[in-house]
Amino acid sequence: MKEEQTPTYRAAGKSLLALTIAIDKELREQAYRPLSFARLNDIAEAICLLLGEDEKDKPRILGEFCQGLMELEMAAIESPEVSKRIAVGAQKLLIAMCNVAIVIARDRMRIEVDRITPLARRNQIKENVISRARTLAHGFWSIDVASKIRTGEMAETVYKKLVEEGHFDLLPDSAERLKEWIKPVAPEYAKKGGRRKLSRP
Repeated sequence: MKEEQTPTYRAAGKSLLALTIAIDKELREQAYRPLSFARLNDIAEAICLLLGEDEKDKPRILGEFCQGLMELEMAAIESPEVSKRIAVGAQKLLIAMCNVAIVIARDRMRIEVDRITPLARRNQIKENVISRARTLAHGFWSIDVASKIRTGEMAETVYKKLVEEGHFDLLPDSAERLKEWIKPVAPEYAKKGGRRKLSRP
């Protein structure tokens, strides 16, 4: 699994990365003059993405960011002689916090990759076993010229074959549940209810 597929990347990492690229470009284009307070507010919002949608304190924290930036902006307006220093100081703080958020996001993504990769690998292996079950069932039904093998009977046959091939740990707990795996390749006659009637000797 790649970091771009993790929940943290989708929730915050992508936005943080895009924002830092955009801010670097803006700073170069405006000869490194301070960012606007509105742009600093964008950084604050991106940092808060790390909190997640279910974090109940998120609106309060974002509100405090906005209020703090508004206070600094008002101070810059009221004191033009130090306005640039206020803006530069606010910018440095927000960019530093954004960098911390990126480090935290990267750490989370690595943890998620480490946790999810074995599960994803097992799921892929299981998908391969399901595909193998369908291939076996299709093969057996293709030589069933008398059209007698029902889905339940085929599930038992395929189950035994998969056990022989060493897939026991990836199989459902019974052949009955394997019927769902092979149903997509079952011919219509095999889907009829009940077992086929055995001919008397």
